[in-house]
Amino acid sequence: MKRRRSFSSPGSAVKCTAPSTPPTPRNVDTTQFAKTKTNLNSETLSHSSNRPPKRSLSRILKIQNLPTDKWVPLDLGKRELSLPLTFPTGQTFRWKKTGTLQYTGVVKSHLVSLKHLENGDVAYQFHPLTCSTSNFTEEEDAKLALLDFLNVGIRLLICGRVLQPPIRGHHLGSVEGFQFYQFPSLERLAMISEEELREAGFGYRAKYIVGTIKALQLKPGGGVEWLSSLRELDLNEVINELSTFPGVGPKVASCIALFSLDQHHAVPVDTHVWKVATRYLMPELAGVRITSKMCSSVAEAFVAKYGKYAGWAQTLLFVSELPSQKAIIPSEVCNMKENNLLDKKVF
Repeated sequence: MKRRRSFSSPGSAVKCTAPSTPPTPRNVDTTQFAKTKTNLNSETLSHSSNRPPKRSLSRILKIQNLPTDKWVPLDLGKRELSLPLTFPTGQTFRWKKTGTLQYTGVVKSHLVSLKHLENGDVAYQFHPLTCSTSNFTEEEDAKLALLDFLNVGIRLLICGRVLQPPIRGHHLGSVEGFQFYQFPSLERLAMISEEELREAGFGYRAKYIVGTIKALQLKPGGGVEWLSSLRELDLNEVINELSTFPGVGPKVASCIALFSLDQHHAVPVDTHVWKVATRYLMPELAGVRITSKMCSSVAEAFVAKYGKYAGWAQTLLFVSELPSQKAIIPSEVCNMKENNLLDKKVF
């Protein structure tokens, strides 16, 4: 079992005390979901009242076992996962738009495409270059990796999702002219010098990458196993552990915790999130200089308002402010309005 997590928010200089147990979102009538941005609250992020809050991966894998050249539907509707509102938001840099409402990327060593079917549901297709239908173990591993990446165990009607791969390499194939590569192993990364990384365009980050790889290799059981073990820790412990790596501060550590390590209440605070917070949560902070203490206060405010899915709420509000997303949000909202979930005021 996972240990009880502390929900206090990280700060590099000042640590603030937050509720040990955040408000638990209440089950509500989802037809009243998010009348306005300012009304987005813990009820918005509550589980669907007519569905269980969690789904086991084993049950999801019982979805019809179609050949890999067919689109296989996931038990995810457009109300839970809108691909155009999830993949182009800056957190999944390696996924490419390869068709109308279709995106392709790499999950572990598997090349996979996702798209919306005519009814809006999400379907997937593994490309034969990386997933053989004759190898049942490989196919099941690919499905499990995809479901974990999409975080499908969380049932929230918020259109976007927090994606989670915790740690690229040889060429896997091409789709619609885009080339896709597996993320290199730590062993492969350890063979690359700082100079080579700088030549590849990593700039000042090159030395941090080299230092982090060396530090990961020294972790018990190896870096990948150690990173996965962080999912079982409290948020503050995760932040402290990640912040020991070169170039990793509280904000980056919070991003990793939220998007890769099941810390759904982690709130990475930067200038963009600060603006969202001062607009919708803490208007009294508008014009105040951003400090570690103030960042902690903003993170705590998100947790106090949105509970254990504060990180998801922050992501939804952040995405809605992106110029690239504002251009597509109106059509998305209109489609959702037909299902009595949202109205034009939601964004």
